[in-house]
Amino acid sequence: MVVTADLGLDAPLIVAIVKKYGLSDFKFSLYVIIPFTVCSGIFSIVWGYLSDRMHRRNIVLLNILIGTCCLSGVGIAFHYDLPFAYAAVFRVLSAVGLAGVVPVSMSMVVDLIPEKQRGGIFGWMGISGLVGTGLGFVLSGFLLQIGLAVPYFVATLMGLVFLAFGFRIPEPPRAAGEEVLRELIASGKLDYAHRIKLEDLKEIFPHPINYWLFLFVIMFSIPASALGIFFIPFLIRDHNFSVASATLYLLAVFSSQVFGQVFFGRLGDRWRQKSAGGRVWAKGVSSLTSSRNSVPPSARSNRARDPALAR
Repeated sequence: MVVTADLGLDAPLIVAIVKKYGLSDFKFSLYVIIPFTVCSGIFSIVWGYLSDRMHRRNIVLLNILIGTCCLSGVGIAFHYDLPFAYAAVFRVLSAVGLAGVVPVSMSMVVDLIPEKQRGGIFGWMGISGLVGTGLGFVLSGFLLQIGLAVPYFVATLMGLVFLAFGFRIPEPPRAAGEEVLRELIASGKLDYAHRIKLEDLKEIFPHPINYWLFLFVIMFSIPASALGIFFIPFLIRDHNFSVASATLYLLAVFSSQVFGQVFFGRLGDRWRQKSAGGRVWAKGVSSLTSSRNSVPPSARSNRARDPALAR
């Protein structure tokens, strides 16, 4: 929640930021959103790889520390009216740290939770991520009237609080979530020392399902990211919403995503019990529902009336 709250900070602030510095949305994307996304992707892999070789709790705490320090840098740049380049650099660097929290946390979950229960835990992690993003929207949408820097300072405070409590998180024994190995590890008869090697990644490629999953995540992350980042500016500029009301509107959209995760997750589990391809069918139904709802009713009716639009 803390990490994804950070991801929701910028959307309600874009209109104020580009106005303050005389930027276009394209330049804001070029200077902040695109490099932030690239850094997130690269360093999520780096931190995930290191999690197999280092103390994972310390990696998570280091990630939070880097992220919060960089967020405070963004707040300082806005507070003292420094050039936008300072804020942009700190915002992009925050991704270096925050990108590692989710994959490293998943690695810890695998060692804490038995295999049969992991699906539910990962589902709850997904829901908490959506709730966190909504929390970030709310923080920025309602704190902006106090000052442009305030949401980043509040996010920094949240990160520091999590950092303080994070020292109480124990490092789970490696492979302790595997039922076959748990007793051997607990008794000291087995010291689990497997380490991921780069050549192990070759095991991904012979399985076509991995390509489909990879493509699926990319395809469905793009519209969700665009919606989260630019839909609030669209409401403010084109429909005269206030920042607060536009934030609440998008928060309702993300709340429906929480329902969708729970509903289709449960549906997939039930269908999986009846058929090996049940989860695939649930994913297909979910995709058809979202694509149908993505076309406004007015556009669908216009398309039906106008042969050119239909073609």
